[in-house]
Amino acid sequence: MKNFRARLNSVIESDRLIISGDMSELISYDLKKLLDNYFNTEGQVKIEVEALKDSYKITVTAIAESIKPFALIK
Repeated sequence: MKNFRARLNSVIESDRLIISGDMSELISYDLKKLLDNYFNTEGQVKIEVEALKDSYKITVTAIAESIKPFALIK
């Protein structure tokens, strides 16, 4: 019974973790705008959200051609 409860909690947590396509696109858009203030990025920003025991691990991946010169940072 203990394993069943742990599995059920895991399934419930995974269901809450599902991020819709629209939500994912909005977060990626916002992160790209932020990173473009500091870097010359190319392509899209990708995000991954992983449920841990008591928290979430959020991984952001982006490719930048270069860092903007300090004087140009907005």
